[in-house]
Amino acid sequence: MTFAVDKVLYEQQTEHQHLVLFEHKHFGKMLMLDGATQVTTRDEFIYHEIDDPRAHSRHMARRATCSSSGAATAASPRRC
Repeated sequence: MTFAVDKVLYEQQTEHQHLVLFEHKHFGKMLMLDGATQVTTRDEFIYHEIDDPRAHSRHMARRATCSSSGAATAASPRRC
């Protein structure tokens, strides 16, 4: 795939890969390694949804019911 580059921000050829960071009219800043798109400013929201704090708080709020050894009536909500 070919992109029209507005401005090359950084480019380096290492012994392992060709790295290019540039600006694109539609995608914003783009990072490419060896000609393959890695990430763009336009799709950055996808990575932030993974770190949604509401998902973490829902997970941490879960409680399990555990019974202490030998006492069936001693079951109480607590983290296991």
